[in-house]
Amino acid sequence: MQQGLSHVTLAAEYTVNGVGTRAETISINDVRIIWRYFDTKGNLQAQSLIDALAFILTHE
Repeated sequence: MQQGLSHVTLAAEYTVNGVGTRAETISINDVRIIWRYFDTKGNLQAQSLIDALAFILTHE
């Protein structure tokens, strides 16, 4: 909650260095927050996903 995440559960799956991870997150906006973190770590695919999520969020 301190990071701006809500209480509605949504699953997010991602792979980092060949390791698949499943995270229980809260909303599509929360997924965007998580992928923004990976973007700041230099993950180029994360930026593409963030762009797609931003499009979805602005066209709901």
